[in-house]
Amino acid sequence: MTDKKELKKKYKEMIPEMGVFQIRNRESGKILIARALDIRAAINSCRYQLKHGLFHQNAQLQQDFQRLGDKGFDFEVLDRLEAKKEPITDPRPTWPSWKSCGSRNCNPSVRRDIINSRVAELFSPRQARDQSTGR
Repeated sequence: MTDKKELKKKYKEMIPEMGVFQIRNRESGKILIARALDIRAAINSCRYQLKHGLFHQNAQLQQDFQRLGDKGFDFEVLDRLEAKKEPITDPRPTWPSWKSCGSRNCNPSVRRDIINSRVAELFSPRQARDQSTGR
């Protein structure tokens, strides 16, 4: 059996297919074109909403779907976009956690020192820039 941590890691590394898809009425030829960051999930969501009468974006499409059913429509992917291979990083600074002190009952002064040193690291480039401009 696969480990939960392994599954979480695979999920986080997964890159969804982005692009444009269409829902086409086979009988009338009417088309709804939509875009999505995750095409597979968007198509599944549209299908579910149409089957259960929850598709509020287009009342005519919902009426046609209720009349014709799933077999009266084609869900087609028109174009896929290439995903960027760059890793996504969080731009926010990372702050020390309880674990950085070594135990749950961490000395508050130790935590304060760690936080103060981190704040000094964050603001030192700004101070250097301010000194160079004469502020």
